[in-house]
Amino acid sequence: MVSDDIKIKPLQRQKVCVIGAGMAGLASARELRREGHDVTVLEQSGDVGGQWRYDPRTDGDDPLGGAAAPVKVHSSMYASLRLISARENMGFTDFQFAPKDGRDGRRFPGHREVYLYLKDFCAAFGLMASVRLNTSVVRVALAPGPTRRWT
Repeated sequence: MVSDDIKIKPLQRQKVCVIGAGMAGLASARELRREGHDVTVLEQSGDVGGQWRYDPRTDGDDPLGGAAAPVKVHSSMYASLRLISARENMGFTDFQFAPKDGRDGRRFPGHREVYLYLKDFCAAFGLMASVRLNTSVVRVALAPGPTRRWT
């Protein structure tokens, strides 16, 4: 039974920071913006995509990292990686991961197609205006005092 006397308090607009512009961070940013919040997404790399953003330096000649001047690259991505889930199960419910002309149309596409899907998602919802690239988060802590704010 639904009662007519239930009052739902409208949300107050808040400044919100999302750490990371991968799939979860971008979805969070979009939903927070839909709720009317002022969202800033901080991304440590030079582009959105999170783990789906492939960096060829992860596939160096020396798999043990014993090169003279190794480059540290934070990624679990590799050149030949493909989805193990079908694309129709991978996308957001209201933003289909449909094949596009001139791109990887396979049902189990490679990592680049997921990366491009996330770029398309950003463009479709105007998220890039909220993303700060090349911004590392070193520490997050609750500010002292009664404000209950994070720094």
